[in-house]
Amino acid sequence: MEISELKDKLNEYRPFIVVSGKEIDKGNEKVQEFIELYAKLTGKRVGEGTCRNCILDAYMDLAMKTENQLKKLLMPSKYKLKEGRVVVFQNTDYTNANITDEVAMKMIAFSSKHAGNFVNGEELLKDYSELTQEIEVIDDAPTVLEELLEVQEPTLEELRANYKEIKGKKPHWKWDEETILAKLNED
Repeated sequence: MEISELKDKLNEYRPFIVVSGKEIDKGNEKVQEFIELYAKLTGKRVGEGTCRNCILDAYMDLAMKTENQLKKLLMPSKYKLKEGRVVVFQNTDYTNANITDEVAMKMIAFSSKHAGNFVNGEELLKDYSELTQEIEVIDDAPTVLEELLEVQEPTLEELRANYKEIKGKKPHWKWDEETILAKLNED
């Protein structure tokens, strides 16, 4: 479901949920659709029992979210927490309603024991392992490239020639490599 579709759905449900001075008809088909949609997006059940405002509160919860917040709600997550599990990580409570793949990876990076909180914890550990191997390969790239190119420091004569070309005058005859480089980097 796209953000625009979700907003259209919310507008469709509005007349059945935002009713002034009346109680929301929990038996209404549109209200039931909203309750199911809300449960699917957030993992929270509303409209059960004798609550009077929980459906309206849930509607307002969705209606007041920003585009980015709605995008996160609609984003499918590959890694699912075990049923009823709430994990506190970096001062935030995570459930299946708000867990993202990125947060799951951060949890595993912090401690592999977090894999026990997930239904597909083994898959998460495997994916994390593959990701870190790719990162190691990327981190090694500059070293390999330098070796391939055999990067060498310029000689004193090359630095003197560069200084003369850039500044239009010869460098002082007492200047060493560091001084010439410092003078070239001035300005």
